[in-house]
Amino acid sequence: MRKKGLVSLAIVLTVGCVFMGYIYKTLEFKTANGTLNIKYFYEQEKDTVDLLVLGSSHAYMNINPAVLYDEYGISSYMLGGTNQAFWNSYYYLTEALKTQHPELIIVEGYAANEISDYRPHGQILNNTLGIKDKRTRVKAIFASSQRNKADDYLFDYRLWHSRYEDIDEAGFRDYYVSPSWSYFKGYELHFECAAYEKPNVDDFQGLININQKEEVYFRKIIELCQREEIPVMVIIAPWVLSENEQQRNNYLVTIAEEYRVPCINYNSNEAYESIGLDFGSDMVDGGHLNYRGGRKFTSFLGRDIQNYVTLTDHRGDGRYSSWEKCSEDINARISDFEVDFAGSWEDLANAYDQDIHTMYLYTISDTGRICERTDLFSQMGIDEGSLQDGRLYLLDKQFCRQINDEGVKWKYETLINGTYFSVENDLSVIDSQIVSQNLMYFDEKQYINDARGAYLFVYDKFGAWAGIKQIRVNAEGDVEVIKISKY
Repeated sequence: MRKKGLVSLAIVLTVGCVFMGYIYKTLEFKTANGTLNIKYFYEQEKDTVDLLVLGSSHAYMNINPAVLYDEYGISSYMLGGTNQAFWNSYYYLTEALKTQHPELIIVEGYAANEISDYRPHGQILNNTLGIKDKRTRVKAIFASSQRNKADDYLFDYRLWHSRYEDIDEAGFRDYYVSPSWSYFKGYELHFECAAYEKPNVDDFQGLININQKEEVYFRKIIELCQREEIPVMVIIAPWVLSENEQQRNNYLVTIAEEYRVPCINYNSNEAYESIGLDFGSDMVDGGHLNYRGGRKFTSFLGRDIQNYVTLTDHRGDGRYSSWEKCSEDINARISDFEVDFAGSWEDLANAYDQDIHTMYLYTISDTGRICERTDLFSQMGIDEGSLQDGRLYLLDKQFCRQINDEGVKWKYETLINGTYFSVENDLSVIDSQIVSQNLMYFDEKQYINDARGAYLFVYDKFGAWAGIKQIRVNAEGDVEVIKISKY
């Protein structure tokens, strides 16, 4: 009897532990601007991160690891958090060095412009709760928070009640199921665009001392790197800064010079011109670059990195396949955005990438006229002479084939990344008349509302939907591209 009781108790405890584990995984703080950056850093294979970048969103929103890998073969990781203080960067660094010995460490310098000794609540969460080592996390919390509030972060489950409204099925699926997290390198991709005037940076002279606590930890970072004999480089990414901010940047440069460490401030007219930065189209907001600006800046930064330290080129090395996958994912999302955003057939042809995208082409009518007036389909790798009205074609890596049944009435069905997709040419009798309908369904929504021209349904190699376009000839005889909303 006693034995049965022990077995029952063991079962109850096991079930309870599993249940509590799921509760923790559901309610724990998961943000891609701090906690996940370090969580997934721990999962990098030992001694594979050659370039470690520490800092705020000015690092992980501006520096694109796909560009560094594609152009230079650099295996990089953006280990940062929102408005990350130098003390948080320091404790992230101490954790990083337990598993990695980078060939170069970059310290992004935006924290020089933070004037407070402590950070707001959300920023403390983002920059401390992802730290695995309890002793390091406690040190980071006490450095970040006033002592009378530190216990809120030491026992983070006490804050879970504030997360109930944030939890939804999509977030849970993205965090635990999405394959992109398996090759996440800390980068946050943004497509928004805001226009600003270029700051008059060359008129901003002089120095302003930075916050003393920030300076202490900035020095500690450099000194730790030098003790570990790891080259270190300080950068200040471009943004729409003020005169006071530039003067603090100037002070940071003088500290780096004391240690004979290069500190490159990319906020100068010469740097803006060399990068090719356009403040009218390359910014997400006043502080950050969008994907276009980030691509330009990262490419230019890569040259400065290689001029300072020649990092190993890992392209083609299977051990670094996660960086290749990261690059494929980022480039696919950029191409998807450009396909969806394209407002002309020229832009659409340029955005469509045969190595990334698969396309269903439904030629309802006017196919010959579209081919006469553009070379859109030929640029996509399609033999225009093979296209006929009323057909459904599948284009995948320059291989275009008709996939609908012959006849005037047909239906094609498939699953795309688990979501139902169908295209149909239907005939029905309504009020004694034969009516033809052209239908395209995806995720239970019908997308053909004007049965003219051709419809393109484009998705990428990861199964993500890039967009639906209608290509038609207008009353003036010009070919126009109509964006069909995803929602």
